[in-house]
Amino acid sequence: MKRYLAYCFAAIAAVSITAQAATISYITDSSEPWGQAGGVNGMNQVFGAGNWTRLTFANALASDAYGYDALYLDGGAANTAGFQNFINANRAGLESYVANGGSLFLNAARWGGLNGFDLGFGVRLNNGGSSVAHITSGQEGNAIFAGTNSSWVGSSFSHDYLTGAGLTALINDGAERAILAELSYGSGRVLFGGLTLAFFGQHGGWSADTGLLRNNILQSVGNAANPLVNDVPEPASAGLLGIALLGLYLVRRRATR
Repeated sequence: MKRYLAYCFAAIAAVSITAQAATISYITDSSEPWGQAGGVNGMNQVFGAGNWTRLTFANALASDAYGYDALYLDGGAANTAGFQNFINANRAGLESYVANGGSLFLNAARWGGLNGFDLGFGVRLNNGGSSVAHITSGQEGNAIFAGTNSSWVGSSFSHDYLTGAGLTALINDGAERAILAELSYGSGRVLFGGLTLAFFGQHGGWSADTGLLRNNILQSVGNAANPLVNDVPEPASAGLLGIALLGLYLVRRRATR
């Protein structure tokens, strides 16, 4: 009997330690990139409305942006200047954030912008758009492409491309330049993009599965985050499990009499 009760208590203890869902913030200017709701819709579909935080380049640091497990920054179209100014002012801070285990996604399909813009991490964002894109050879099995096609079109699909040592390209444009790439950095991971992500899943000029591609990309940002703390389930949940196990014990005891 004592051994069986010990199993019961061990089971209750096991379910009481569950990883807390990663916290994530989406940061851009007060207006949405390209005037499209793709960023907000994608965040809602992947993480659930109310389970992520919308910040701006102006208030992100005052709102403790580095306290989140994952950050998604988008500087598309009219938000180009705000994006570049934020990176210029916080390049070292972003590098430290990732080195300490943060998950970061820097994406910008810019209007103009500085050619060869320094994103930090030894990576640069370069002017040059494309209306077509495809999975980089060797990356077909990446979870980002689960359920998607292997190539896409958009008007334009990307506005910028990436260069830098150590980058792993995930999506290439029509000129075989990386437009989505990742980099392990310290204890964390950075995803870089030059994609018109705000249009993905929002506009008939983009391939029909780009909404799924967008969501997979955002999910990968959340998956790469390192949750900072553990949480316990609601007392009622543990209590119900305890009652169920005790009931099984009583049934077993009666059956052996």
